[in-house]
Amino acid sequence: MRTMKIATSCDDALEAFAAQSFDVAFFDYWLGARDGVSLLRDIRRRGIETPVIVLTSRGPKRSRSRP
Repeated sequence: MRTMKIATSCDDALEAFAAQSFDVAFFDYWLGARDGVSLLRDIRRRGIETPVIVLTSRGPKRSRSRP
């Protein structure tokens, strides 16, 4: 059985990753004070290799890909 966890902040997401493993994660690019890319960097620094998809609803001028 698969379950889903919804984190309402970057801190909640980091706590969730510390407590359990996930098959995949989806982040919004715009997360308030931080962005999904900085959250992904923090997760990778902790050695977590879960596949992550970062999404945004912004228009094409502001939602360009980052390496």
